[in-house]
Amino acid sequence: MQWRQGGFTLVELAVIILIIAACVTVVFPKFSNVLLDQQRLKSSVSKIASIAEYARQRAVSTHLTHQLHFNIEQGTYWVTAHTPDGRLMPMTDGLNLKGRLPEDIRFYGIDFPDIRTDSGDVVAIEFSPQGWIEPATVYVASSQGRKMSVVMHEMLGYIETLEVFE
Repeated sequence: MQWRQGGFTLVELAVIILIIAACVTVVFPKFSNVLLDQQRLKSSVSKIASIAEYARQRAVSTHLTHQLHFNIEQGTYWVTAHTPDGRLMPMTDGLNLKGRLPEDIRFYGIDFPDIRTDSGDVVAIEFSPQGWIEPATVYVASSQGRKMSVVMHEMLGYIETLEVFE
């Protein structure tokens, strides 16, 4: 009579470990790419919102109208101020008030609730010395299809970032 104890053999355990390792090597890079894509999108949207808030505060403190410009095609943005004589002056203040979206992130639109049409690829949002913001929503998308927006509310000068679900 042969007696066999219950359990797995060493070969069976090795095969299971190999199957699990193969699954992890296939799934983990895709999962980390999704997380990296999500982080790049959130970082880009946060930077745009921070620059918009700075432009609003700077417009109030200097009593000059400021604008946040977006080049939709090139994925760039920058801040300018109207000088008292009416010229546009790029703002630097020792801060990086210019930016470019990462390669896998792009603008996919800017919405103005007021009746307004813009020609060309460059669009500007205006910040008044009284603290008002030209109401607008800037939409940003990642190559993976995730979408977020920067919403600028007119009267309160409130700027928020939102995830877009379609």
